[in-house]
Amino acid sequence: MLVKKSSLATICLLAVATVILPAFPSAATAQSGRGGPQLPSDAILNRVGLTRGWWGHAVTNSTRDKVMFLTLDEERVYVQCSNGILSAFDSESGRRVWATQLGSSDQTTFPPAFTDEIDYRVDTKGEISRSIKIPGLVLIPNGNVLYALEKKTGNIAWTLNLPGTPSASVATDKELLFIGMLDGSMYAFDYGAITDLTVRGLMPEWGYRALRWRYRTNKTISSPAIPGTDHVAFASKNGSMYSVTTEYRQLLFQFETDATLSAPLALYRAPKKPGDLVPKEWLLLASEDFNFYCVNATNGRSAWQFSSGAVIHKAPVVIGDHVFLTPQDGGMFNLDAQTGRRVWWERTAEELIAVSPTRVYARSSSNQLQVLSRQAPVLKLGSIPLNDFNRTLVNSRNDRIYLATAGGLILCLREKGRDFAASHIELDRQPINPEFEPEGESMSAEPPAPPEPMPGEAPATEAPAAEAPATEASQ
Repeated sequence: MLVKKSSLATICLLAVATVILPAFPSAATAQSGRGGPQLPSDAILNRVGLTRGWWGHAVTNSTRDKVMFLTLDEERVYVQCSNGILSAFDSESGRRVWATQLGSSDQTTFPPAFTDEIDYRVDTKGEISRSIKIPGLVLIPNGNVLYALEKKTGNIAWTLNLPGTPSASVATDKELLFIGMLDGSMYAFDYGAITDLTVRGLMPEWGYRALRWRYRTNKTISSPAIPGTDHVAFASKNGSMYSVTTEYRQLLFQFETDATLSAPLALYRAPKKPGDLVPKEWLLLASEDFNFYCVNATNGRSAWQFSSGAVIHKAPVVIGDHVFLTPQDGGMFNLDAQTGRRVWWERTAEELIAVSPTRVYARSSSNQLQVLSRQAPVLKLGSIPLNDFNRTLVNSRNDRIYLATAGGLILCLREKGRDFAASHIELDRQPINPEFEPEGESMSAEPPAPPEPMPGEAPATEAPAAEAPATEASQ
């Protein structure tokens, strides 16, 4: 059993959260009050082939606190509010599973990362080793403390005192936890060592013993690390991206652009080809000079380069063999991930929300939920107003649409007839749904039109393979 420790302050805050909980009805019984945010009607949703999956309330005081982040794992939707309370909802039923107070509301926090449930073998002197099941965790830094919560219960499994002030969310692979700092350091903590210390009741006092390595750059780490098969990439505000081995922090390459990196990194795993032992991995990065790069994750060689025509601040989203790119005030690009060639461009789309087998859902610059065709040429199949639902979740896992108001009203939409979510990640586990045309789609679709050229846009080009500049960083 994991050792659970909480400070007196945290216990008091949890008690407050428990008092707040009954004040908010469950997803099954909640109603949007008169004068407050209104749920979209069935008539409006049916017009674009959608229906409500569920809706509910996060634990928050809507007159004072605001929703900061919406995130998703394979089973839950997490709503993180400015009051420090994290609410977890079942992603399919909308049942609120738990709500937990984390640290102090005046501390800097970031969206959570997740680990899977694992079987851990404990070796003890003079005893036969035994295997225990470690639950899946939700990892959230709050101030200088990393909190690990059990996914199923929201209970604190352990806390880790960080050696500095974090500048980005945690990232994980099966063995290590990576977190970047304001001082330019990237730290890797051994997940197995943390688990062992937790089982023995030695966390957080002995947490420093779980540190595997530290890699130092000369400026702040600008976004979450991107773990690969046996390497991890991260970006610094000095304009460089670093790729190092996860085992020994050996520098594989340092990629430098002509301008500062402007958006979080993303990873594309190409489909395995005959003879490939593991899928080839490619890193996607954007710079302030409007250029978007795809480079080999192990040697830094450029695969292709694309000019977006505007600065990119939002993280690129990889779904299958497509990259969705949303430059600031520059519309949305659907790019072929293997070649960098433009599949289509929609000038009014501002943020990706979800992708289904046949459709793309995006938020427009006028705060509309746009329904677009997935294949070229892009067709506008319809749109509905989002109104107060101005918090969106960029869902790269499946085809569900998750929206929220600033005050904590959560809404899940789905396509009519799709009772089961179409997964983009675990394709072998998803149920088989018959293909269908959502009701009213053919009536609301606009006639086909060629892609509209963007003023000043440079077409996608393939850059010749060349070694990226590599210089040693201080360690």
